[in-house]
Amino acid sequence: MSAGVKPTKTRLALLQAVAQDEVKQYRYVNYPSEFRWRESAGRRRVVTARIEDMLRAGWVEVGPPPGKSMYSARPVLLTDAGRAVLAASKETAS
Repeated sequence: MSAGVKPTKTRLALLQAVAQDEVKQYRYVNYPSEFRWRESAGRRRVVTARIEDMLRAGWVEVGPPPGKSMYSARPVLLTDAGRAVLAASKETAS
């Protein structure tokens, strides 16, 4: 683990959501971007601070934009480090 980020229960749930393509970075021209988690039942939760922690730790990265427009929803992807954190948590839980 890097940047002092520990795999808490909430972060692990969010990493699992990233692995299932449920977290996106939403960008609008002239506005700050935000990260949202599309939870079950269609609810969306803003998780910008937690994802930014995981970006600094190297657990996730932001994928390429889907096209050119004033608005984009970029995927958030697991890195090798993020996959290792998830795998280690599953081993510990077993």
